[in-house]
This record gives sequence, structure tokens and C-alpha cells, in this order.
Amino acid sequence: MPHGKRRNGSADSEVRGLYLDEARQIWTWDFRVGGARFRGSLPGASRAEAKRRVLSLRREALAAAARTETDLTFAEAAARWWEEKGSRRARPAELARDLAWLQREIGVGRRLTAIDGALVARLISLRLADGVRPSSVNRTVLEPLRAILLRAAVWGVAAPRLDWRALMLAEPPARPREASAEEEARLREALRPDFHPILDFALASALRLEELVNGRRAHVHLGREPRLHLIGKGAKQASIPLTRAMLAIIQAELTAHDLPEIWTYVRQRDLVRNGRVIARAGERAPITYEGLKTAFVRARKAAGLSSTREDPLMGFRLHDLRHTALHRVARASKNGLLIAHRLARHADIQTTKRYVDVSEAELRQAMEEVEISRETSRETSPRNGATG
Repeated sequence: MPHGKRRNGSADSEVRGLYLDEARQIWTWDFRVGGARFRGSLPGASRAEAKRRVLSLRREALAAAARTETDLTFAEAAARWWEEKGSRRARPAELARDLAWLQREIGVGRRLTAIDGALVARLISLRLADGVRPSSVNRTVLEPLRAILLRAAVWGVAAPRLDWRALMLAEPPARPREASAEEEARLREALRPDFHPILDFALASALRLEELVNGRRAHVHLGREPRLHLIGKGAKQASIPLTRAMLAIIQAELTAHDLPEIWTYVRQRDLVRNGRVIARAGERAPITYEGLKTAFVRARKAAGLSSTREDPLMGFRLHDLRHTALHRVARASKNGLLIAHRLARHADIQTTKRYVDVSEAELRQAMEEVEISRETSRETSPRNGATG
């Protein structure tokens, strides 16, 4: 707001933004700081009182603007990052819980500039003490914290530069795990029947868990070349072809309900909130990320399959359904690795190689074939008296 004559009033000669409303004979103010506008009046106040009030307001506004631009608290930065980035990431509910834990342990009022390596090391120790695996600590503590601090640089906000390579915990190498036909049968038998379609589709499609539960009726493209459109990792749009069997699974599921989601389950009991029934037993509801994990864990236990926590080498995880599908499609063709890479939609084929490992049975068969070849070669060798 420039100095000078103001409609129905005159500007004070000493304090910018302070005016005398001549018609009402009261002091008013109108000024901007950092894009924010401040307006008000003090009926009955003297010029000295109005002057003190406006100068105080201007000092507070300038201090707040400077702090907002250069020195956010972690809570403020986390909230801003969530609005800009976090809320659109995969598994937003889990990420929100991770951010809440970080905010509680870091402290609501701690500035970004006060976050150092010692504090981050303490956060890591707390999670490890809770029995959280190193890979989960990296994913739930270090990765979101690093993303927030890096985003602060984009905002022009002061933030520490930490040695993330040194802070990241070592993780065990990828563990290829394929379900045998017998294990698959046991798992399916132990799983609730209304979860069979999503299990069968997972083993046919190699979709990630988020991609499965986020499938919508509108994403199914019918026609000469049926396909399923999806939003993959990193919010990348993709599609996979639907085989006849996969299409039959989807069509059977969609005819069972009229919900926009593809995969649903049947409620076993009434859903009651605040003493009021909002959904009845027997009604269908969408299968959620947490719901699928819960159903899988129960079925795994009933099927006698161990978890990776109990058996790091042979334990079976929900993500291993994807491993299983990729293993199987890779073995079905001589171009198996390339086909598995296309189905997995990995940015780097080296990632697919970690998923598609040669099984022990395949290795033994190949070794035996070499032995048979060597024995045949020795038997037909001229040194053994064989004729050409």
C-alpha cells in the first residue's frame, strides 16, 4: 500500500500503513507483508496508541514471514510435504502413520535446522528396539525424513544436509521365494472363499498389492485385446493384457456386485459406528490394503506356512505372490526374463533378475543334463573304441 492520500483518510507521516479515517475520526491500518494483508482499526485510540499497535503488528508479521521462509518446524514442513507429495504416494495411510510417529519423536516445535545425525541415529535406535527390521526402518523413518528435508531445499527453507548413505541400514539381499503348487493349494484352502478371486488374479497378473486393491471397474478394457489399466509404482500409468482366465476372474467378480472397485468381500458381521448400523452382514465391501494383508496372514498361519520373521529364508510374504507369478511366467518361454520384465514393469531389468531366480530343481536338472551329455560324449569317444 503506497504512502499518500487514502480515500476518506490521510496517511500517517511516520508509520507506513497507518491512516486516519477523517470521516469517522479513527485510526486504521492497511499493509502487506510477505503476500499477507493486514487490516484493522482502533476506535477511540490516540495516534501514539495506534502507532505502537501497527509497529508491533508489522514486527510480528515480518518475523513470521522470515521464519516461514527460512526456518520451518518439522511439523510445519511435514504438513506442507504431505499436501504437495506424500498424500499422493502409494500406501498413504501407512505413510501418515509414519509421519505421525516421526512428529511425536522429533517434537512438534523442533526446527528443521535442529535435526542432526545424532537425532536421526536415535530415531533409528528406537525403531530397532521395537523389533522393526532394518528394511522397514529405512522405509518408515529415513526415506520420509529425507524426502521432507530435500523438499525444504526446493522451498528455499534452511535444512540440514545429512549423510544419508551412512545412516541407511544395511538390508539383506533380495530373497526370491516362489510358492510351490502344494503351498498354493494349502493357502487357497485356508483363505476365505470371497478372497479366492483376488488371490487367483494376483498369481496370474504379478500385480503389486497397491495395484490390486486400487483396481476399479472403469479400469477394465474389454474388446479384441482385453487389458487392465492401472496406476503403478511412482504414480506411473500402465496396463497389462488380460488372458481369458484373468478376464473370466474379473467378470465373475464384477457380476457379483455393482461397486466401482473390482475386488470385494462379504461382510461377516454388521458394521456399527456410534451405536448405529451403517453396513449389514452379507453386504459386499471393497477389499482394502489392510484387509487383504489381514486375510493373508490368517490364511498363512492356518496353512502352516511360516512368516519371514519366523524363517527369513523360507518364510512366505504377501509380496511373494508377485514373485511366484514372475517366476512362473519366466519359465514359460525361452524369452522368459524379458517377458517377466515387461509384466513386472521394472525400470531396470536388473531388478527383475532379483525376482526371477533359477530354482534349485531347475539347477539340478541342468547339472544332470550336463552330466548325461558328458557321459554320452565319453562313450562315443574314439579313445573308448567307438567308431565315428
